[in-house]
Amino acid sequence: MLRLASITKRYQGKTALDRVDLHVRSGDCYGFVGHNGAGKTTALRIALGLVRPGGGTVLVDGFDAARHPREARARQGGLRFGEMERDCLIGHGAAMVIKDKLLDESDGTIQYVCGNPRCGHIAMIDRRGMLRCPVCGENGNIHPIQTSYAFKLLLDELMSLGVVMRLQLEDMK
Repeated sequence: MLRLASITKRYQGKTALDRVDLHVRSGDCYGFVGHNGAGKTTALRIALGLVRPGGGTVLVDGFDAARHPREARARQGGLRFGEMERDCLIGHGAAMVIKDKLLDESDGTIQYVCGNPRCGHIAMIDRRGMLRCPVCGENGNIHPIQTSYAFKLLLDELMSLGVVMRLQLEDMK
């Protein structure tokens, strides 16, 4: 049960809510209808405990949201996130966007990798047009690998900075 009793709210001298009363029983469904600036969002934010009212009382299952905010929020079914939870969600979302954009949606390309278990460097084409590993000199154990073009660009950028990646190949069974 949610009850707003004589809720008022003012922003910079303008009245957003003026003695609003609302009683929503458990299981009921209500909607707010009104023009822009009528106070619909403000009323919902106050009901959810996101904004403090200027006056009046918010009761959630009989608990005063101002005096017992934890109990009121627990009865609303809402979950409050702290900074760590928020940062984890942001990090997870960023990682998913990067994976989606750079790996899933990127064009594919073929990279040639040295199959020597102690090496794993990207093979190069020598002057004669033959594939060979620039580190161990291997030319018979070079394997084509399908990668995203974004991964190839990442490897190229790292190599230009003097960081060389080693790839370990495994059988795909």
